[in-house]
Amino acid sequence: MTMQPRKTALIASLLGVFAAHNCEEVAHFYQDIEALPHRIRECGPWSSQQDFALATALLTGASALALVAGACLPHGKLQQVLVLGPPSALVGNAMSHICRSLIQRRYNGGLMTAPLMAGIAGRLITKAGAGLPTRTRWGIYIGSNAATLPLIFVALAAGKRVRPLLPIALSPQAYSK
Repeated sequence: MTMQPRKTALIASLLGVFAAHNCEEVAHFYQDIEALPHRIRECGPWSSQQDFALATALLTGASALALVAGACLPHGKLQQVLVLGPPSALVGNAMSHICRSLIQRRYNGGLMTAPLMAGIAGRLITKAGAGLPTRTRWGIYIGSNAATLPLIFVALAAGKRVRPLLPIALSPQAYSK
């Protein structure tokens, strides 16, 4: 089964905005870490901007893989989860940035791209979820958002473990001179 052109365009747009969103988060990594309460900052899995950048790249790649695989599968439960899960999680991510900025009354990395990401993800959910029972759509939305936090921690841990294995160009020492 091939992807429909409109769905393909939405998926490509969403992945592009998600990549830009992650770049925005990475660019403001230290500013956002410093704003966290000391206890959270000390026990969190983040250690460096490079590890965080690798973690966001892993999450973007996993989302791309799920979306493309889901769009190519015949209609079924797995296809629904793969196509609706990542954009549902991205709506939750975008809303967390917006709510956090309202609560903290300050900018956080990811806030500028959050509304666009939520809009494109919402459009994909609406198109791909058309005809599905409301209960199914809500189940996928809640399930994907519940799975997001553990997946982020796994990606952060992977970033910390994988980065030392990568070429020197990705290490902070390459830019310290």
